Amino acid sequence: METMTPAPRHFSKAPIIEAIIDIQIAGAPADLLDALEHAEMAAGYRQVGTIGAMIGKLEFKEENPVASAHGSRLGYRFQSADDKYVVQVRTNGFTVSRLSPYDGWETFIEEAQSNWAHYLRTVESSSTVSPQFSVRYINKLHMPPGSEISSYLRTYPEISPELPQVMMNSFMRVELDLGSDLPGATLILQQFYTQSDQPGQVAMILDNEIRVPYIVPISDPGLWATIQRTRALKNRYFRGCITPLMEESID
Repeated sequence: METMTPAPRHFSKAPIIEAIIDIQIAGAPADLLDALEHAEMAAGYRQVGTIGAMIGKLEFKEENPVASAHGSRLGYRFQSADDKYVVQVRTNGFTVSRLSPYDGWETFIEEAQSNWAHYLRTVESSSTVSPQFSVRYINKLHMPPGSEISSYLRTYPEISPELPQVMMNSFMRVELDLGSDLPGATLILQQFYTQSDQPGQVAMILDNEIRVPYIVPISDPGLWATIQRTRALKNRYFRGCITPLMEESID
């Protein structure tokens, strides 16, 4: 049975609260952290903080476990002058986030590539590769309280009729192989209730991430060409998760 692909559609009340492009890197030069401290991003961006990781360790000394932990710095966080974009530059990758209100893929991708160019100049290593990238869209959807979830969402946890039917909370995560849509790639779909910011409504997060293994030198323009290919997919998968009634509510 052939699956119909929804036609492209612009929603005037797009529920996107954050759009993210993340590019992992491997084989970075040893002194990259020092270089990142003095990195400059696109015009108007300012450094606003550091990015770290906590590493735990468990040792057994004379049969007694001894736990320890220490932090390490991975990179730095930048923010645009209008506070709509956040850029992370790290020794293991690069991330750009567009916060609400989202104004379209073209603006988002242009801003991401502009900052990526600055990141490339900082890394300055032909041996550095990208083993994976991801494109992620986090949506906040609203529904009337007590409504049938199936009236608004096409993908949701299904409760056995032998169980109580009033769902107070839920968390769902599924990982789907994209097959011929984008060979080797995975769609990670997460869905959970959250606090509503609209009176008389309940809210749910719909978090769709397309994760793509793609091993190329980070300067390869094919990396961004492949990222561009995910645009149609992320739109199709979003519409595949919601019903016409939900579409009406955000149109």
